[in-house]
Amino acid sequence: MQIVSPIDIEAAVAAELADVLPEGVAVTAYPPPDSFSSTTVSVYSLGSFEQSPVSDAYDIVAYVWAPTYSQAYSTAFEVSGAIRALRFNAAHTVFSTSEANAPYEDPDPDRQTLKRCTVRATVGVRGVGMTLQ
Repeated sequence: MQIVSPIDIEAAVAAELADVLPEGVAVTAYPPPDSFSSTTVSVYSLGSFEQSPVSDAYDIVAYVWAPTYSQAYSTAFEVSGAIRALRFNAAHTVFSTSEANAPYEDPDPDRQTLKRCTVRATVGVRGVGMTLQ
C-alpha cells in the first residue's frame, strides 16, 4: 500500500477555477490580496476527513467578491458549476468527488464596499505519494 499525504486543496481548486472562469476574474487560494476592486474568488479550506486510505475529502468555501451582488452571484453560480464539474474535467488534479451548493449572500465586514457571495463545497482528491526514509 502506498503512503500518501494531503495536497494543498486551496491551491489545487484555485488553479482549476482560474482555468475556467472568465477573463477578468481573479482567483486565489486564501487569503485574497489585501486590496482589490474587481471580481475576485478565493478558495478556503474548512477542514478535511479521510475518504479512503489514499484520498481525502475537503470541505471548502469559495468566497466571491464583486462590486455588485448581481456580479457576485453571477460569478458564484459559475464557481459552483465549475466545482461540480471538477471530477469530470479537471486539468491539473484528479478529483474523485466534487459537490457544490448554490451560492448565498455573505456580507464581508472587512470589505464593506464590495459584495460577497459564498459557495460551500466538498471535493475528494487522492493524496500525493510520500517517500519513507
